[in-house]
Amino acid sequence: MIFSNWDLRLPSFLVAISLFTTGLVYYLEETDLVPMDISLKVPDYTLQKFTTWHWNAQGQLYSMIAAPMMQHYLGQATELTSPVMTFYQQGLATWEVKAERAQVSATGEEIHLQGETIFQQQVAPNFKIVSQEVLVYMPKVSTGQVSENYAETAALATVTGPQGLMQSVGMRVLMDTQRIYLLSQVVGCYEVP
Repeated sequence: MIFSNWDLRLPSFLVAISLFTTGLVYYLEETDLVPMDISLKVPDYTLQKFTTWHWNAQGQLYSMIAAPMMQHYLGQATELTSPVMTFYQQGLATWEVKAERAQVSATGEEIHLQGETIFQQQVAPNFKIVSQEVLVYMPKVSTGQVSENYAETAALATVTGPQGLMQSVGMRVLMDTQRIYLLSQVVGCYEVP
């Protein structure tokens, strides 16, 4: 049987490759490589004087969000500083909501307002709600779907108006119908004009 030069070198070549690969694996295990922490919170982009508008299926403006600073994190929540949200019905502003900070979910459907949050009703400027840690739901609407934007909190909510004051633990505000539900431990003071 006659062997070619290639037949004789191939086993030696395979042994050399396997020894090199094994040595490389041992070397990499022993070196002090620091794995990158994927949980580091580094924004992929930042915007100043950020504003976004949302329209309903009929093309009418239904909300606007503005903030002096927006930081976007890839695949995570977006952070807003001092956000101001305005809700509209038939082209008219109905609610303005201000907070110290906010985190917007990756889908954009949930906004967690942090710190003191103030709801100011635009049609009745003497009417406002002050609370903490409010979650705003703004589901995306496709044609023909009925969806309701609302905000809720489990924290203390104080409602003030021209005739009095109410407090409750927990609250839900329906932005589209301008209804307010005080959820528990409701107390109030009402002055008759």
